[in-house]
Amino acid sequence: MQERLIANSVVSDRFFWNGTPCWEWIGKYVYSNRGLAYGQLNVRIKSGPRKGKVRSERAHRVALRAFKGRYLGKRYVGGHSCNISWCINPDHLVGGTQQANVRKTVREGRHRNQYNPQNAQPLLEAAFDGYVGLKDHVAYYGDLYHAAN
Repeated sequence: MQERLIANSVVSDRFFWNGTPCWEWIGKYVYSNRGLAYGQLNVRIKSGPRKGKVRSERAHRVALRAFKGRYLGKRYVGGHSCNISWCINPDHLVGGTQQANVRKTVREGRHRNQYNPQNAQPLLEAAFDGYVGLKDHVAYYGDLYHAAN
């Protein structure tokens, strides 16, 4: 699985966290309800009553399991320390609860709700020099996913 994750990512020359580059996912994407793009891949179930069936999983959750041996149950989320939703570098990923993840976004000033309706987009654009969305990602790297398939 590690080889598959590495083959579907590129080492970023633009995004870094703690001196290490992000691994940008170039495979299939799904969008969250906030419009963030997350990598997605199909994984075959190895045991249990659904053995042999295929299910879709978020790439960063698979990366946590493949590289760190950290299985995330249904109640846990995979957080990005680098704040790049399509990053799958295991050094940038942490497992935790949704509550801890939301507290981190509030602390960093990126959380939006009815009491704090300011858009996080200007903060992200300032931090990443205007390069934040999946459209920009595709424009920068080209549509590598559809070109390969």
